[in-house]
Amino acid sequence: MGRRPRRRILVAVDGSPASVDALRWVRDELLVPDDLVRVVTAYQFAHYATEVPLMNVHVQESAEHARAAGEAAIDTVFGPRGWRPEIDHVVDVGCIERLVERESETATLVVVGSRSRRRLRDRLRPSATNRITGRASCPVVSVPERSHGCGTSDPSPGISDLDHAH
Repeated sequence: MGRRPRRRILVAVDGSPASVDALRWVRDELLVPDDLVRVVTAYQFAHYATEVPLMNVHVQESAEHARAAGEAAIDTVFGPRGWRPEIDHVVDVGCIERLVERESETATLVVVGSRSRRRLRDRLRPSATNRITGRASCPVVSVPERSHGCGTSDPSPGISDLDHAH
């Protein structure tokens, strides 16, 4: 019997509770020792009027903030000690959908956290999870956000949450 190929699991992380839940779900429900976890974090620049030049310091601060948010999520989930899979953290400028689309070409699976859309304000906002699902070139798992501080709910995705993007 042959050895299975190494899985490359792509996780979109922005430091939000939903993205930390997605990373935690990968750790608890999916990982085996030979897996590679690629955490992707995107950042965008603030929109300025065309007359205002974008200072290099703003670019550097945005990149550092995005990297710190991703690294904090990784440390929260995997901690400083114990077993840790091979983790590659990619931080890039642009929207998360395009970053995931590009990185999903070599991924086995994409995992994203899905924020609650119970409030009307949240329902009116476009869903990054839906846009990612439509652009990824491999299966996508959406992990619902746990209720932080409001009781417990299981963040494990159901069958309806599994979607193959093609």
